[in-house]
Amino acid sequence: MDSITIVNPATGCQERRVRITPPDELLKMFENAKIAQKQWAAVPLKERKKALRRLQRYLQNNYQEFIDAVQRETGKVWADAMLDPLSAVGELSFWCGRSEKLLKQKLAPWPHWVLFNNEFTIRRKPLPVVGIISPWNLPLAIPAADFVPALFAGSAVVWKPSEYTPLTALKFKEVFDSLGCFPENLLQVAVGGGEAGRIVSENADVVLFTGSCKTGGAIEEICRERRVPYHLEMGGKAPFIVWPPANVERAANCFVWNACANAGHYCKAAERCIVASSISSDFIKRVLKKAAALRPEIDYGPVITEFQLKIIEAQVADAVRKGAKILCGGKRLERNGRWFPPTVLIDVNYDMDVMTKETFGPLMPIMAVKTLNAAINAANNSHLSLNAAIFCDDKMAVKTILEGLEAGNPNVNTAMLNWMAISAPQCATKWSTGPRCNVFRHGEASIDRTCESQTVVKHKFSLPLLKNRELFWYPYTDLTKLTMRFFIHAFYPFF
Repeated sequence: MDSITIVNPATGCQERRVRITPPDELLKMFENAKIAQKQWAAVPLKERKKALRRLQRYLQNNYQEFIDAVQRETGKVWADAMLDPLSAVGELSFWCGRSEKLLKQKLAPWPHWVLFNNEFTIRRKPLPVVGIISPWNLPLAIPAADFVPALFAGSAVVWKPSEYTPLTALKFKEVFDSLGCFPENLLQVAVGGGEAGRIVSENADVVLFTGSCKTGGAIEEICRERRVPYHLEMGGKAPFIVWPPANVERAANCFVWNACANAGHYCKAAERCIVASSISSDFIKRVLKKAAALRPEIDYGPVITEFQLKIIEAQVADAVRKGAKILCGGKRLERNGRWFPPTVLIDVNYDMDVMTKETFGPLMPIMAVKTLNAAINAANNSHLSLNAAIFCDDKMAVKTILEGLEAGNPNVNTAMLNWMAISAPQCATKWSTGPRCNVFRHGEASIDRTCESQTVVKHKFSLPLLKNRELFWYPYTDLTKLTMRFFIHAFYPFF
């Protein structure tokens, strides 16, 4: 197979055939990227910032071009598709404002006054080629959060989008090259499936991956064997906790949106609701009313891939077989494309796949519990730990939940807003990320994913009588011992 057929999941109609990047051509991309990276890294940061600011302005003025590309391959409604260019603009704006501060050399504090004649500088060196393997649910927003800081730092990028959504990446590449302010081959797009992802993982100087645990595990194995850095985001199963006293109306509005926006195709989506028994009836009635009112093509879009639709249908069937009740939705809509309606499930438990496995679809299982401890235990009952939402107006109860909750990004009385907080790191634990990889994007720390740090120690001047040596160099003498005895006591007042 030398091409991929892109089908619009909203209509079932073929949109375009896209040529797959051959392996030899993909390998050549890395050679070209290294040449481009040297040219780009030599450009002063202020000039790099001007070029990327120009890219930002293009996106701001022509965002509809990218919405059109996203909708062609995902079928998203306008508001959901808008998140892609909106997020990319946010990334560019943040790094245009912060890059000089974050990337300039920094003087480290003196370790102690006894080293006053030395200077300690921390500097960052960009890794030459950043490999990005991005998913189909947010075809521009997620990769932009990876390649924007990399470009500011001075790296080149080889980007492999999902084989289901290459059109947005190709559109971005076209615009990027047309601006005429970047070296040729600085950002390249490789179209393909697993084989292309393997080649990227085997040749990039750092790999930034977003996708399934299975694929992430394979990438981790390759990168560890090569001893190159990698950063993984591998899904979520976000709990949505509602505990009294709470604004139940606000909680219901947020839960339906958090579960169904983008057809549930967010790794930060609410995939299971845990509500106090005392308010569960009221909460469920409100959720049911709001979910039943959602309109296809206006409020929610189709399921993007056929295999994801089958997972959603299988989880509903499994839940019903094990005793769950469907209050609305529950089966695909009879229309062209891949449409599955918002579905509310009650009487669920942790023997059901819908409560334990990632759904990535518009399902809303609701579990009622009697105690706060039971709510926390239920929320933590998952191998994935990315986001969480807590709706509660009792500060002490919220504190108790936060202290016990295993989640990288808890949101209190709101949901998913951490994605737009570009200045704050996106965090994860358990199988949602790799080992020792808690921060996977956003915030100041994200620049370190694509850079190597150096600590430069510079001797500034010599003390009298010590022009050609230091007291702790050879030969060791009684004066060496005396000096070191002095040092061990001299440190105490400082620390």
